Amino acid sequence: MALSFDTNIWRNKRRMAYIALGSTIVFTIFFFVICVINPIFVPLFVFDEFRIRILSDVIEWFYLTMASIIGAYIGFTSWIANRHIKSQPDKPPKPIHLDQHD
Repeated sequence: MALSFDTNIWRNKRRMAYIALGSTIVFTIFFFVICVINPIFVPLFVFDEFRIRILSDVIEWFYLTMASIIGAYIGFTSWIANRHIKSQPDKPPKPIHLDQHD
């Protein structure tokens, strides 16, 4: 089975990595707003530390999972690109565009 950059699989993997990165950024901003900014401006809705301590394991697993998805995508695309360069040094790999339709 030859792996290439021309398949829909790689496009979907790239989308999954972008969604993981975006959700990590949104999740971080959400907790920053709730824990730091919100008590300053709206003291009625305070997210206390007890709730954050309860959710700490879930938060850690979320970040670990999202980082694993992103790292796996970067690692596998680098590995495939390296294999392609070694097997066909005169042809660079064709990039995938998200708006490309097959």
